[in-house]
Amino acid sequence: MTATDTRPGRLAPAGRAALALASLWAASALCWGAFALTYGPSADEAAGKDSDDLIGYTFARLLAGALVLAGGALATLWLAAFRRIRGGLNGDGHAWAGALLSVVSVVLWLPMILGAPLLWDTVFVLFLGTAIVGGLRAAGRADDHR
Repeated sequence: MTATDTRPGRLAPAGRAALALASLWAASALCWGAFALTYGPSADEAAGKDSDDLIGYTFARLLAGALVLAGGALATLWLAAFRRIRGGLNGDGHAWAGALLSVVSVVLWLPMILGAPLLWDTVFVLFLGTAIVGGLRAAGRADDHR
């Protein structure tokens, strides 16, 4: 079975990978959205601090917002690739764009990785490794032809 196999009830391996990656990036966007909405000092903590002391919270929320946008864009690209592959079309353009944007998005993740505890660093690196390696493999299979 190739990436563009359209037999009823069958989904090509590249299609399954594209759907999994779309779900992975959508979940990432939701998690970063929740972080951006909830992260910050309590009202009691913020009461005694000036704006210079709170700038780190603002920066983290802005960065999380950028990660929400990046995750949403990646989920959209992978969903578009999935729909093209499922429809029997060549989905490699969307898949390669998603794979390359995944690599570029590491730049956005670096401040979070550098500022997080070791356990979270491990989770972040595993997530990014899965997303990037999976994306490159899926993109490589998405350009198969019947």
